[in-house]
Amino acid sequence: MQTVMEHRDLLSALQNVARAVPARTTLPVLSGILVEAADNQVKLAATDLELGIECHVPARVEQAGSVVLPARYLTEIIRRIPDGRVEIQADPVTNSATIHWGTSEFTIHGHHPDQFPSLPKPEAETELEINRDVFRAVLEGTLFATSQDETRPILTGVQLTMEGNRLKALSTDGYRIAQRQGEGAVAEGEADFSAVVPGRNLGELLRLLGSGGTARTILTRNQVFVTFDGVKFVSRLLEGQYPAVMDLVPRDFPSRWRVDRQLLHDACERVSLLSDPLQRSYAINLRPEGQGILITASSAAVGNAREEIPAGVEGEGFEIIFNARYLAEGLRNMRGGEVLLELSGPLKAARLTTPDDPGFLYVLMPMRPSEGNQP
Repeated sequence: MQTVMEHRDLLSALQNVARAVPARTTLPVLSGILVEAADNQVKLAATDLELGIECHVPARVEQAGSVVLPARYLTEIIRRIPDGRVEIQADPVTNSATIHWGTSEFTIHGHHPDQFPSLPKPEAETELEINRDVFRAVLEGTLFATSQDETRPILTGVQLTMEGNRLKALSTDGYRIAQRQGEGAVAEGEADFSAVVPGRNLGELLRLLGSGGTARTILTRNQVFVTFDGVKFVSRLLEGQYPAVMDLVPRDFPSRWRVDRQLLHDACERVSLLSDPLQRSYAINLRPEGQGILITASSAAVGNAREEIPAGVEGEGFEIIFNARYLAEGLRNMRGGEVLLELSGPLKAARLTTPDDPGFLYVLMPMRPSEGNQP
């Protein structure tokens, strides 16, 4: 194999593909990136067998061929060299590659390409062109609320649902629910579907998506394929039925608080600094006070915090305790200025919405006064 590429194109593609390289693996070849030159382009691919990313780079191919090179060394070498043209030559006998630029060259040892698992090819069941801005928005509004508990694997994913021209994403970790839906999602194609994709994999997709244009999306029985701008993303789907968590959301809210989103977010983060450091729950207390909301926290070891912010309060007044981190994350992922905090009781789920982001819904369970060990 012998090929010449522009440094910037190669580095960008390597950084994208390297996201699918596993941090630890018992298969040495998976710690590498497949480099395959043919037809005036170089294909780069990596996989951890659950997530796969493939990118294509324009190139002048002097001799077609392929090799698997260690991702860490290949990426770091290319990252550190100056802009310009880069030449890669691979020896099919030794599976080593020499990287040339200017008067310099590096030689690194790799693996035979036959050892590298091929990325799956879709047998289309559902195929759509999805608006990338809508795709990005629904992921940004839900990924943060996925569970990290591998004992309930279905909750480590995001449920993606397509209904007509509306894409909806839903996530929960058992303490909160995040949902965002976007209209005008489908630019081409027509199909309704529901699938659960691992949150970690969707996080990598979010970093790759960019903005503008569409993403060709193919959904099969156990995989999802997303292609755009020379990037191919492949992820397995999670098996099992996603719980009907929206059925748990209260219907009646006797208390409603209207407050500036940024004011509430910032106050929660400040007050939580003085919550009990021995507890990982970052508990803060909220209750109506005068013409606003009083937010407090206390710790015998650290001290006390008290902050009042203006708010419009309607209905019953009572105190409620939240995990400050969970509340702040929900507020941070909303759009717009004013948030409506609807409360059904001091020990029942609360609902957060905003008129500036009508497709977003956040549901948060309060803490009991004796709690303090939520993750």
